[in-house]
Amino acid sequence: IRATLQGTVLDLSAQLERKPPTRPAGAREEPGTPFVADVRFDKVLLSGERSIGAVTAHAENDGRRLTVLHVQSTGREQVRLDVVPRGNGRAVTLRSADAGGLARALDVIDTVDGGTLALDGQYDDTQPDPPLSGTVAMADFHVREAPGVGKLLQALTVYGIGEAMSGPGLSFSQLTAPFRWHGGVLTVEDARAFSASLGLTAAGRIDTRAKTVDLKGTVVPAYALNSALGRIPVIGGLFSAERGGGLVAVNYGYRGPLANPTVVVNPLSALTPGFLRGLFKMFD
Repeated sequence: IRATLQGTVLDLSAQLERKPPTRPAGAREEPGTPFVADVRFDKVLLSGERSIGAVTAHAENDGRRLTVLHVQSTGREQVRLDVVPRGNGRAVTLRSADAGGLARALDVIDTVDGGTLALDGQYDDTQPDPPLSGTVAMADFHVREAPGVGKLLQALTVYGIGEAMSGPGLSFSQLTAPFRWHGGVLTVEDARAFSASLGLTAAGRIDTRAKTVDLKGTVVPAYALNSALGRIPVIGGLFSAERGGGLVAVNYGYRGPLANPTVVVNPLSALTPGFLRGLFKMFD
């Protein structure tokens, strides 16, 4: 099929809300009809009434999966998405000038405002259900009204966080998160978010189908000063046991339902030198 689609509004909300069908283990996927499509719409509805504007796209499907995809939006989000063949899979690049707005439009998360987004990943098409692995980076964004983050910081008695979470938001300068997405499960390793006053590290998994989270990491207060010793070559590990950590850092666990996770904090780790802090994780 070769198609050219254009108009005022394209509604993709039903497609985004539909859950992918589950196949029995070992079952072969029956191919569909290959197609090539060129698309141009003044507005695209994504989640509910949320939308992005002025979208142009080119898509190629071999009957099993999208082999080529180029999407560009000139709206506020300024989205650019490219999927192209590379090696035994497909390379994925995503850029956006408004990470929070794009996340809300896709119904991923509602508590992030602003920020730029850069995602670079690779699908492994040698597997029947190809996983996506890569790195996502965000810069200059705010987190507001996020109960899980608020509970974590309140458990650490970081004063003033409550007001920041309900007001303009908690500001972060940078986030970097290596990830793997497969079967509705997002796995992160060595994720780091920081500002001059606060740093967070995280590793674990988020199951979007079961709507559960299981993360571990550290919270680093006064990040700019606190983490400086950990960046000293050779001896930095004496002060910081983890990349992105600091001399004073508290281990935490963050698990349970996404809507209301349980926060577990190990206060002993705050008093422990970096090279010994990992030992206290056995008590988490």
